[in-house]
Amino acid sequence: MMKNIIVVICLLFYVLNINAQDSIYLNLQSIIAFAKSENFSARKAQLYHQLADANHQKAKEWWVPNMLLGTNIHHLDGSALNTDGRIFDEINRQSRWYGTEVNLNWDLGNALFLPKAKKLEAQSSKQLAVVAKNQSVINTIELYYELLRLSVAKSVYEDLISSKESLIDQLSIHIDNGMRRESELLLSKSNKARVSLQLITLEQEYQRAMTSLMIALNIRGEHVIHLDLTDVKRIDLTDVSTPTEGHPALDAIKLKNEADKLNTKAITLGLLPPKLGLRYSFGKFGENYESSLPTDAVDVFIGWEIPLSHLIYGGDMKITKSRVAISNLELEETKMILNVRVMEYQSILSEYQKMIDISQEATDFSRIALEQARKRQEAGISNIFELLLAEEEYTLARIAYVDSVTNYNKTHFKLLDALGIQL
Repeated sequence: MMKNIIVVICLLFYVLNINAQDSIYLNLQSIIAFAKSENFSARKAQLYHQLADANHQKAKEWWVPNMLLGTNIHHLDGSALNTDGRIFDEINRQSRWYGTEVNLNWDLGNALFLPKAKKLEAQSSKQLAVVAKNQSVINTIELYYELLRLSVAKSVYEDLISSKESLIDQLSIHIDNGMRRESELLLSKSNKARVSLQLITLEQEYQRAMTSLMIALNIRGEHVIHLDLTDVKRIDLTDVSTPTEGHPALDAIKLKNEADKLNTKAITLGLLPPKLGLRYSFGKFGENYESSLPTDAVDVFIGWEIPLSHLIYGGDMKITKSRVAISNLELEETKMILNVRVMEYQSILSEYQKMIDISQEATDFSRIALEQARKRQEAGISNIFELLLAEEEYTLARIAYVDSVTNYNKTHFKLLDALGIQL
């Protein structure tokens, strides 16, 4: 008997554990964390930053020599020209070299500018990753609050249907007692059916919103999502000024602009320093390994490469200058957009705050009116239309309050993003 009880307890624990593993509980903090770490757009932006950083590391390799370790076999069969100009026929000889060769090729012009440019591009990419992360967080927060809104709306309509079912039961009793007309019962049933259709529509919207949120958070379909309904409350506005000068989107453009300017210098001033080359080899040379003798050689190169195409057409210079001009225009445009958005969101927040206050007041009034209408209905002295209207007003007021709160919170986070505050 005891053994059976232990088995049942173990099975129950296993089932509960599986259910716990399949359930994900989401609140505002976990939504933000998920969006930063699991959202595909945020992860791709981070990988692009890693790619830019790798290009920076690659640019720093300019001074590192290449090394060859091995052997070189040279075979000659036929004719050859001697150093004094004579030609030898019927030659059949071979030589071998065993050893190490070190090659250094330094483009000092590029070395002065390109590594710095790549570093700035990597820093710009990092700022763009921050922008992408913030945008993914904003999009996910909007989906989360939309899901909360629909969840509360579903609950409101479920309460309303339950209330209408009670009303229908009461009317049926009153009709049997001759206190009510059958048309009132039919009207109540029709009203319940209409509300049930609205609830089905909300269910469909809820499922679509849930799918969008799961995609945004990279959550697989086998998990069960639980929402924290306590997040349906107004968020206190962060006391900030308008620091758009420090916005990561602006920083990204500025850094890219500086990188383009360095690339321009690499095309012009980069031609002044010479190109250097050094090749040093040492090892053994001979007809075969046994007869080979030690040898070493040094080759040094210094010179200036003059790209005549730059002097004739100047294509590279025009390209980099155009990029700098585009960056300057993008910087001006982004500043303007951010400033306008900040003013817009601040104005919208003020309007949503008014809507919250009004809808809260409407909810309080309609709730009292509904309570009074229900008491009169139970006493059999009220008009059925009064109760239906009171239920309708209370339902609409509750939904209007939730809409106002969720829209306020979504706009609040958009304002933080426009102000350049990392979420």
